[in-house]
Formats: sequence, structure tokens, C-alpha cells
Amino acid sequence: IIHAYDEPAHAERGLGAARAYSKIAPGAAHAQHMTTHIFLAMGMWDDVVTQNEIASGHNHEQWTANHYTLWLNYAYLQQGKHDEAIALLDPAQAGAFAALYHDIRGDAFAAKGDTAAAKREFEAALAAGDDALGVDRAFIELKRDATPLAAAATPPAPAATAAPETA
Repeated sequence: IIHAYDEPAHAERGLGAARAYSKIAPGAAHAQHMTTHIFLAMGMWDDVVTQNEIASGHNHEQWTANHYTLWLNYAYLQQGKHDEAIALLDPAQAGAFAALYHDIRGDAFAAKGDTAAAKREFEAALAAGDDALGVDRAFIELKRDATPLAAAATPPAPAATAAPETA
């Protein structure tokens, strides 16, 4: 039922099933994550975070790159928790998910105004990209190319003007 309704136009129809599923299988990581397919479609970011944190396990030090932490990372970004999105996992340890983590980190750095770091992350996403995992290379290239260079993002100093002459 959840996948049948996990898009914005119909997600409300799956909300009851998602809430019930999380209670029926509280110890099943995948069940906890599945609820977030509905929550994400409805923009319920606090619920996306909570359920993917449960799915990822209570010991944050043992979190690994996987589907649950990737969705958690995206939800942090949507909540404006840019530092949490950046720090969640080291992309060097993300294995097959590295491109996706670099992409989200690029978005977080761009939102923070750190355009140089954003460009580096988008470049790293493209270098690590695996299209089989849903990496949208064209979109990452667009974000990279639309991100101004750090120097260009700094407004120029105002030009000195001559003091008006007094008579």
C-alpha cells in the first residue's frame, strides 16, 4: 500500500497505513523506513528524520551509508539542518552511495553560502557518480555550473567617490 501512494498527489491516502506499519513492526528497520515514503511525499520532515533515525539504529557511531541514512540526510537538508547534513557521514566511507552523499553535501554547502565547498562536493559527486543508483548527472552538472565561484559571490567594494566641493 505504501508504494502505491508514495507520491504527493496520493500520499494522504497512505498516511494511515504508514502510521500503522511503524507500530506493527517497531523492531524492523525497513518497516520504519518505509513509512517515510509517505512522509516525504507529504513534506513531513520531522517524521522522515525520526523514522530514518530509528531505522538506522540508536548508535549513531555505527551508522553506515545506506538507503535509510541517505533519506535521513536529505530530510536534514529539507529542515535547514545543513551542518547535520554535512556531518552525517563521511562520503569517503559511503561506498556506492558516495555520489549521492556528495550531492546532498553540495546542496548543504550552497545553502550555507559556501560556494567553493559546494562546487567541490558537486565535482566529487560527478567523479563518484553511479547512474545505477539514481545519480542525475545532468542535474548535478547544472547545480555545479550555477554555483558562483566564491570570489564572484563576494560583492565588489564600493568605489571611492570624491567628496563634494564646498564653497
